[in-house]
Amino acid sequence: MKFKNSLMVAALAVTLLVLGKPQNSLAVNNLDFQVMIGATTCIDNDACDTNPAVNRINFTLTTADSIVSAITSVTNAPGGTAVALLDMGYVVDCINVLCTGGTVVLKASVVGFTSPTFSAGKLTSTIDGNFSFGSGSVTAQQWENNTNTLFGEGANTCGPQGPLTSTSYSSTCVTLISPLSHPFALTEKLTITQDSNLTLTSGDFSSTITPEPASMLLMGIGLVGLGSYRKRSKNKN
Repeated sequence: MKFKNSLMVAALAVTLLVLGKPQNSLAVNNLDFQVMIGATTCIDNDACDTNPAVNRINFTLTTADSIVSAITSVTNAPGGTAVALLDMGYVVDCINVLCTGGTVVLKASVVGFTSPTFSAGKLTSTIDGNFSFGSGSVTAQQWENNTNTLFGEGANTCGPQGPLTSTSYSSTCVTLISPLSHPFALTEKLTITQDSNLTLTSGDFSSTITPEPASMLLMGIGLVGLGSYRKRSKNKN
């Protein structure tokens, strides 16, 4: 009986530790969501962004080597209870006769994620795409940044993924982020090389942070313990 009571008290302590964790908050107008093509930056809702919705950026740029790049990026910042999301759709077009090929770097970054609120998280990165014409390579990398730095990199990454060279390409990587500090930032980077004109590639690059399964299990055990503790207290009364 003493062991059972000790287990319930321990479970209650775990629950209070998880549920009692301070909830960081960041006003929406303090969020910073940007994309970059080469060295040119487009900020959410600036004139360069053709999508008026908050947390969505549509940006197109033609670089000096006549490569036309388009980013359609979306985020759910400051995040949700189940997932923090940064997603970048892209089209890189070198089919103009003036385009002789080259390399373009695309980036998307957002700061101010306050959810999920667990102390550890799982970073999952998935890229899917294809070369509709011509050939080249795509390399993807993503970062979770605990210092909440825009376009911040660091050790919290499961990449790089690539270079991917198949006509249809796909790659997924997963890594554990522990500790997961709040608020945090997510950054995605694509390096796309096109061999010549008549080359076009498009696809989608998605990065998510979800609660680490062990943390969720620990919380579940705590909730069960809390329920049992309350029931016993009620019966005693």
